[in-house]
Amino acid sequence: MNHLVMLSLSDTSFSRFVTSSFSPVERDDAIVVFANEYATTAVSLEGKLSTQFGMNGSRFGPEVGMGFDLADDFEDNIVILKCGGTGGAMAEEWLPPSSGVPGTYYSRLVDDIKAAMLRVEELGGASGQAAEFAGMVWFQGYDDAFNNVFRSAYETNLRNFITDIRIEFNLPNLPIVIAEAGAQGSTPNTEEQEMREIQKRVVDSYDNTILTVTSQFITGFDTSSATEVFGTLSNYWGRADVMLNIGYQFAADMLELRRGGGMSRQ
Repeated sequence: MNHLVMLSLSDTSFSRFVTSSFSPVERDDAIVVFANEYATTAVSLEGKLSTQFGMNGSRFGPEVGMGFDLADDFEDNIVILKCGGTGGAMAEEWLPPSSGVPGTYYSRLVDDIKAAMLRVEELGGASGQAAEFAGMVWFQGYDDAFNNVFRSAYETNLRNFITDIRIEFNLPNLPIVIAEAGAQGSTPNTEEQEMREIQKRVVDSYDNTILTVTSQFITGFDTSSATEVFGTLSNYWGRADVMLNIGYQFAADMLELRRGGGMSRQ
């Protein structure tokens, strides 16, 4: 949030998220349900879309840029269900049923989606309107990337995840956006590069999926600079512009899937 406020002072494109008194702008046409009850650090929040749905009030994720752009595009209200937030490996916590006994996070995800669908009228204020599970963004992988055993199983597990989620909700063409493991930008190490290759192979073999290239946004700043990186433990260098740009790309890719005839593409 500190970086976002700094950016808003000199660039009006960031002012859409921050008022003149530096409080968060809220959208009346978009709701966030943040269900981060998957691990020991439990956070459960919901409300109008703003920058307030992170692990604490000073952080936010790609739901902000994505949500603002999607809300601009859709006539109907939207609900964003933000799940997880505390890591977890596809080979363990997120393990899909086709790979073995479902992981605890996977099972919780399915339950949370179903619970949100039952409450969508209450959440979105759209009395009498049918709810649509419109798409999913999958932004995960680093807990698998740096474990050789987990990484070797990731391709199979990711394929099974896509298949199982679509079967679970009887949505064989559910649009699914896969976020590239891109935090290291144009110079990934061996593990991150392998994960990118796995993700691309999976996306290229499924209809109505797309790979969001996140590495393209790791540019224009020095990742070793204490004044240009906002928290070494933060995702994607703790930079508001990087996270917003990833969210914008998620929205663009989701809309492309929904309008593009369901073909697999990057």
